[in-house]
Amino acid sequence: MRSRAGRGRRVWEPKNHTGAQAIEEPGAMIWHEVDTRDHKRAAEFCCRVFGLEARKLESAG
Repeated sequence: MRSRAGRGRRVWEPKNHTGAQAIEEPGAMIWHEVDTRDHKRAAEFCCRVFGLEARKLESAG
């Protein structure tokens, strides 16, 4: 996959590995992060393509 800016995107396909569906159990994924300069477009892309919900984390400081 390529972004509109021509940058590559990497997407993992689980096939028979179901670990990504594990929630609140040992071995489950606990952190997903997107590092970008264009937060709005990245959030729109991820929500549209992957069916995710973008949420801003409040910092403790």
